[in-house]
Amino acid sequence: MNRLFMSFTDNPSIKRTFRIFSIIFYLTILIVVSVIFLLSTSKISNTTLESKLSLEIETIKLRFANEINSELTLVLKMADTPLIKRYLLNPEDRFSQTLAFEEFSEYRKNFKSKSVFWVSDIDKQFYLNGVNIYTVNPDDPDEYWYYRTLYRTEKYNFVVQYNPAMSVTNLWVNAPVFENREPIGLLGTGIELSDFINTLYRNRSGTADTYLVDETGEITVARNQALAFEKTDIRKHLGSLGDEIMDAAGRLVPSEIRIMDMGDAKVAISLLPQLNWYIIEVAPISTGMPLDGTMTGLFVAAVLLIALIFIVCNVFIGIMKDAVDERNRELVVLNETAQAASKAKSEFLASMSHEIRTPMNAVMGMTDLMRTDNLDETQRDYLSNIKKMSRTLLNIINDILDFSKIESGKMELVQGHYDLHALYDNICSLMQFIAAEKDLRFVSSIDETLPRTVYGDEGRVRQIVINLVTNAVKYTHKGCVTLHFRRASEAGREYLAMEVRDTGVGIKQEDFPRLFAAFEQLDGRKNRGITGTGLGLSITKRLADLMDGEIRFESEYGAGSAFTVLLPLTEGDLREVESAKRQDRCHVSPDAAVLVVDDNAANLTVALGFLARHGIRADTASSGEEAIAMVDARHYDLVFMDHMMPGMDGIEAVQRIRATPGEYYEKLPIVALSANVVLSAREAFFKAGMNDFISKPIAADELNAALIKWLPPEKLPAGDTAERTEEDDGAFDGKLRMLETIGDLDVALGLSRTAGNKAVYIDILRRFCTGLDRDIADIRAFMGNAAWKDYSVRLHSIKSVFANFGNRRMTEQAFSLESASLSGDVETCLKGTESFCGDMANFRAKLLESGIMDSLPLSKKSIDADALILKLKLLEHACFEFNTDEVGAAGDELRRAACGTPDADALLAEICDLADSLDYDGAAGKCRELAALLERVKIGNVPAA
Repeated sequence: MNRLFMSFTDNPSIKRTFRIFSIIFYLTILIVVSVIFLLSTSKISNTTLESKLSLEIETIKLRFANEINSELTLVLKMADTPLIKRYLLNPEDRFSQTLAFEEFSEYRKNFKSKSVFWVSDIDKQFYLNGVNIYTVNPDDPDEYWYYRTLYRTEKYNFVVQYNPAMSVTNLWVNAPVFENREPIGLLGTGIELSDFINTLYRNRSGTADTYLVDETGEITVARNQALAFEKTDIRKHLGSLGDEIMDAAGRLVPSEIRIMDMGDAKVAISLLPQLNWYIIEVAPISTGMPLDGTMTGLFVAAVLLIALIFIVCNVFIGIMKDAVDERNRELVVLNETAQAASKAKSEFLASMSHEIRTPMNAVMGMTDLMRTDNLDETQRDYLSNIKKMSRTLLNIINDILDFSKIESGKMELVQGHYDLHALYDNICSLMQFIAAEKDLRFVSSIDETLPRTVYGDEGRVRQIVINLVTNAVKYTHKGCVTLHFRRASEAGREYLAMEVRDTGVGIKQEDFPRLFAAFEQLDGRKNRGITGTGLGLSITKRLADLMDGEIRFESEYGAGSAFTVLLPLTEGDLREVESAKRQDRCHVSPDAAVLVVDDNAANLTVALGFLARHGIRADTASSGEEAIAMVDARHYDLVFMDHMMPGMDGIEAVQRIRATPGEYYEKLPIVALSANVVLSAREAFFKAGMNDFISKPIAADELNAALIKWLPPEKLPAGDTAERTEEDDGAFDGKLRMLETIGDLDVALGLSRTAGNKAVYIDILRRFCTGLDRDIADIRAFMGNAAWKDYSVRLHSIKSVFANFGNRRMTEQAFSLESASLSGDVETCLKGTESFCGDMANFRAKLLESGIMDSLPLSKKSIDADALILKLKLLEHACFEFNTDEVGAAGDELRRAACGTPDADALLAEICDLADSLDYDGAAGKCRELAALLERVKIGNVPAA
């Protein structure tokens, strides 16, 4: 073979022949593919024409039925009107005639044609809109409708009348009028069919001709009205095509629309049931190119680009002979030649990375920039498919290049410190939507014992997990795909275990040895139609080996598979994570307007505590509806929006805000808040119109970065950073020491999630204690009523509360029940709810034993009773207006006051608690109650407590 290669490269004639052959070969491919493209698009155009004809027939039937039914309803109603019956019995009675004519005038307003006629059985006079036209002669064959209406129908009939002089075709709707079961006259109204068909032609595009034909084949309505006036048979008008049409019409099933190719025409036929007529659509079949020049040019350019790449590769291979040492050719054995060729292939693919990706990225970029407003729906589908196929081709190129790098030994790991939980959240957010595209459930979890930061190659870990999950989705047609990150220990060494399970097609045992081979796709018959290079698992295994890890799998054919990758676990340093490098805490101007939306009072307290450290006194809303109202009432600089809330959730609230006209609603920065990025689907937030995302529990650095990024520059004074305002929190130290003795509570973790604010942390625990009975009652009620959506929302909220405490065990329990309710696992919810409620009650009991509910010392001051009543009224007004700032200020003052009587003091404390928990309606009601009590008692000066 080496001698053959040398003779090829040394012989100019052979080289020239080979190049000519290559050019002809690729041009042939180009021509064949182009022909296939044109034939395919012609077929699509033909299918589109059938759809248009079918739609036009349905439109005619609906519009015709609407016109006939409306006219018929009015005619029948007139026929049953007492005034009209009275007049028809005695047409000579002037008084009856006057009343009847007024009645006719009123009815005429509702008829489309406004043409109404009537005939009295007594005088047989034909009237049209009150004018005596002529006397009906029942013996005249042209007036057959008279006897037919009065004596051969019970309700109504239709009569077609052609008027060539006026170039109109009328359809008369006739109805008999009965008195004591005897006919006394008839009524009718006309529908102008020619106007009806002209309207149809005006309201649509295309070259199709529409005909209405009676059961004998006579044309009753057509674009050319002369056909109807002359009562032309469609068989005579269309010749052999008309014969075929009537033959097919005779075999129609009611409500059927039959579409047929008849020579050069596409014909659609259906029955018009009201008249037993046929609707016929005849359209010429187009033989021209169905797509515009832009699409065709783009396709040809893409094919030429591929051909060019192959030609360049061919030329490149042709000139490789210069690298061969001529003096050693005959000494190279066949095995060494094969090894050299394999190595050259890998090096070539690796070196061509830029050259291959650059034109591909150009193709993708140009399709993204291409105008779509001048394309119809079919052409947009073609463009969308080009984009999808471009991305698929780019992924294939990336796989091949990665594989070649590994084979050639040029794959290098980029080690560094990275946030494992952020990586997990990002992967889950992406995979959630990939699974949803195939209607698959995606379930995920991460072991809370895993370190937040690890050391390794984040990009390659991401590639491994995405390869495995994408593969699972690809080979799973129903059921679910699960992803779990957990800690594993083997042989005294710690590992990060990433497990992917699916309910897919599974793998045959005899195929196990070929599973990680390159360019392999197993079970080709069953997996026909699933595209891919067969490199995904091969690359995944080689990357795991490269990182000193391993990949394991188990599978049952027809039931699913599970793949687990074990990588050495080395804890990292958060300070070295690039995305976690901290900025100075920003200080915000006092006039910055910030709104926090969350249905959970404890979560609101946490958010307000964090924001307070930046000098922000934020407004709060507890529902989507309330948030919309507050955004309308006040122009905010920034909104933090929770996702899962009862009633209107955060996504719907943002969509409604963005839909409101005005630059403020369009540009208002909205940052999503969510406790679980997988379930909340980060991409859905951005699609709804949110600008950014912060996960709960809130990280101080993420919040600080969001404030710097989204608040207006003028609300962030340059060079001014917030000084840490350490409060006089010595009173909390004893309680914190008591809390640290509670086994399930990680106080340090909880404080980190309130930015070190001890008062806020204690306040969250207090709110939990006071609100637990309501939460338990709601959970049980939702479970009893099978209201699983409300059940999951409440568990989601409680999970966030426990995460803010630092209680990992209760957080995991809440997450488990929430996930079960979302996945429809009712049995788990029924079994676990009571146990969970009991654990919450036990936890509250331990908190109460720590003394957190004891009052902290507050400096009191005497306030005049009248002044106190005034403050109560101000607080009531602030609650009514939902002014969070004023409620907070008034609550701070009232909390330091005492009324002097147990009942009044208890009522004042209740008011403060209701205001703190954002129950403004309840607080306003209690304000009125306490003000009335103080008026009755008439206390002079309020004593200091």
